Amino acid sequence: MHAGSTAVPGIAAKPILDIVAAVGDSVPIDEVVDHLCATGAYNYEGDQGDDGGLLLVRGPGELRTVHVHIVGAGSQAWVDYRRFRALLLTDAAARERYESVKCRLAQQYPHDRRAYTLAKASVIRALLDDPEPSTGSQTG
Repeated sequence: MHAGSTAVPGIAAKPILDIVAAVGDSVPIDEVVDHLCATGAYNYEGDQGDDGGLLLVRGPGELRTVHVHIVGAGSQAWVDYRRFRALLLTDAAARERYESVKCRLAQQYPHDRRAYTLAKASVIRALLDDPEPSTGSQTG
């Protein structure tokens, strides 16, 4: 699934494609990671935990072009990735709030991707936990 800001038309985004791959129980996730890394196209960056899954990247450092997050098909991470993408696609207020925080954090952490990502996690969690999405601001 195409995720992240590049999956949402009109939102500010770094030129990095975020892909989330859900792997079923019958396929060992480690084997998927090993296969993708063996091609030479991706580097394994480690387990990002419940919020990110196993992370593979394409391209070195600041020249990265693709992030692949591998999660279990029934995991909370998969559910959250799907819910957050749908929220940003349908709720203008949530989209604007997220974009505002992202832009502020990008200025605050221009050379610290990890700090940027960790700081961004709180607004993502708050938007996902909001029991009442914005009304009157949804788009088609």
